[in-house]
Amino acid sequence: MSTTERRLQNLQSKKDKIEREMHSEIEIDRGLIVYRAGSAPVPMERSSGAAAASGDGGKSDGSLVAARMKRMEEERKKREEGGFTTKAMRDLERMKKAKVY
Repeated sequence: MSTTERRLQNLQSKKDKIEREMHSEIEIDRGLIVYRAGSAPVPMERSSGAAAASGDGGKSDGSLVAARMKRMEEERKKREEGGFTTKAMRDLERMKKAKVY
């Protein structure tokens, strides 16, 4: 078994484990709390430093666009200069890019 196949198998097992944990948590208790409009409690970290977090914590539109353009350029270069890839290598890349919610 190649290193790529091992990495793919490792990521697949992690994905399966996360999905099982999420499924079991949902079955046990969904933990939903319903509040009327405007009566929800304010989280502590947001109420104390809301002004400071909004200025420095968030990314601006320009930086988000620049990061996206850089990522697109890297992907284009990878496609052009990539050459031969096996199915396991493609699957590994797909698993690395997958998002867990």
